[in-house]
Amino acid sequence: MIEKEIRSRDKSKKRNMIIDGAIRAYMELGYKNVSMDIIAEYASVSKKTVYNHFESKENVILTIISEYLQGKSEAKDIKYNKDMSLEKQMKLFAEAELYLVNSNERLGLAKVLTLTFIEDPMLAYRIVEKFEPNHLKFIDWL
Repeated sequence: MIEKEIRSRDKSKKRNMIIDGAIRAYMELGYKNVSMDIIAEYASVSKKTVYNHFESKENVILTIISEYLQGKSEAKDIKYNKDMSLEKQMKLFAEAELYLVNSNERLGLAKVLTLTFIEDPMLAYRIVEKFEPNHLKFIDWL
């Protein structure tokens, strides 16, 4: 049981290394210029390890962007609270919107996302259709 848990943590650690390496590669080189070899190099893992976790570089970018957008969506999941001032609740929405740019990593991811969407509009469409527009949560709150 303990051995299985250790393997699971190791696998998760490798996956995170791959994602972190891919983010750096995409930020420095752009989506089109990154290969699985480059992702492996930036992640300091073997190409085989990258393929054990992701079937393609598109799958890597889809995972990165999906996790990024999921984080943004979760930040905006604000329910009306009659015991909290409207000002404070509006501030929560503003802070959730700033989620995109309030860290260097997410700002870099926003740049990667924008460049990737420009380079591959069909990829952008496949990603965006998975998420509901964020303004709907604000409308529900209203």
